[in-house]
Amino acid sequence: MKILLILVLLLAGCSTGDSAMTEPSKFRTVCLDGVTYYLFRESNGNIGHGYMSVKLNRDSKVVLCGDKS
Repeated sequence: MKILLILVLLLAGCSTGDSAMTEPSKFRTVCLDGVTYYLFRESNGNIGHGYMSVKLNRDSKVVLCGDKS
């Protein structure tokens, strides 16, 4: 849980303007503590922000890292 909090705080900070992550349709998946998350980051000049959400399967169960759901 602490790692997730640190990751969210880092995403709320300034961004370098990574052009690969500025398109709104660019979601990535991230494995953290055995759970798969969706990650979205964007920047507007020197201001960056991001969002994370747990990935769920069709049965509304959390997708673990390595699952093909």
